[in-house]
Amino acid sequence: MAQGAFNRDNRHSPLGFYNLAEDFYRSAIHIAAGTRERHLRLHFQDNVSYYLHTHSIELTLKAFLRAKNITPEDLAGKNLRHRLDKIFTKAIELKLRVAKPKHTEAITRRLGELAGTQTFRYFETRIVLDMPVLDEVRLANERLLIAVKPVCVKR
Repeated sequence: MAQGAFNRDNRHSPLGFYNLAEDFYRSAIHIAAGTRERHLRLHFQDNVSYYLHTHSIELTLKAFLRAKNITPEDLAGKNLRHRLDKIFTKAIELKLRVAKPKHTEAITRRLGELAGTQTFRYFETRIVLDMPVLDEVRLANERLLIAVKPVCVKR
């Protein structure tokens, strides 16, 4: 990627976080389409898709927090860094309005628990996981992206 692309979006701005979140979301969508249409074969498609959606959700919520003047340093601090539960709670405190809020919150919190154990990045073979349905994860991700984009563009 050209250096200018980062300068144009300022990767620490609300829109910079949002654009990266959208890229992770789009990547997950392309993987799902490619495997469904059988022109892409992955050994662990579900792990990859869950990881991409989870990271997209994290970045989307961080984009919202940046739009509400939370600093990049605070986002990288131990209280918010990769902690979907705390990031989501902070976003709600700052008046995030998302469609199907209870369902979106439940999915986000469950993904946070799973991400905390590195479930999507590595293998979790010792236990049976209660995974949210991947399509429901995609829909939750979409709801968050839709809710956050206007806030980021406005900033």
